[in-house]
Amino acid sequence: GLMKADAGTIHVLGITQLRPEALLGKMGFMFQNPERQLFEETVYAEVGFSLKRLGLSPRIIHERILETLALCEVDHLIRRSPLTLSFGEQHRVAMASAIAPRPDVLLLDEPFAGLDFRQRGRILNILSRLREERGTTVLIASHEVLPNPYWADQTLRLKDGGIYP
Repeated sequence: GLMKADAGTIHVLGITQLRPEALLGKMGFMFQNPERQLFEETVYAEVGFSLKRLGLSPRIIHERILETLALCEVDHLIRRSPLTLSFGEQHRVAMASAIAPRPDVLLLDEPFAGLDFRQRGRILNILSRLREERGTTVLIASHEVLPNPYWADQTLRLKDGGIYP
């Protein structure tokens, strides 16, 4: 919704009038570089930011933060500043921020960039739980093959302006 399409129409989750506020809580996004989306003073506040914007009650916000931090294996970092964390920890905190609102669709830009094989597997396991337990549609934009090339239901390749299976 930040840029206008040159032609055609774009529909996301049945929404045709795309604006960031229309997708709040329905679509989550994680940047390639997590440092660019981390800005709060604590991990707790970081994960709670979008939940507050949704207008959820303080009790629900607290429960969702704790649940999401545990899912992303960063609950032990709850009081730390996100900008003091390791790159892998920042990745998981940024992902927790994106998934805390329980979006129907989660879009990840290069979620494995800069991570070692163990951390890549960790991210893929978290994403697997989201798909299986919450039915979240996970879209991954990547220049690399997934750590488990059989993980995706469908893989599309972009080349010379076309989309190929």
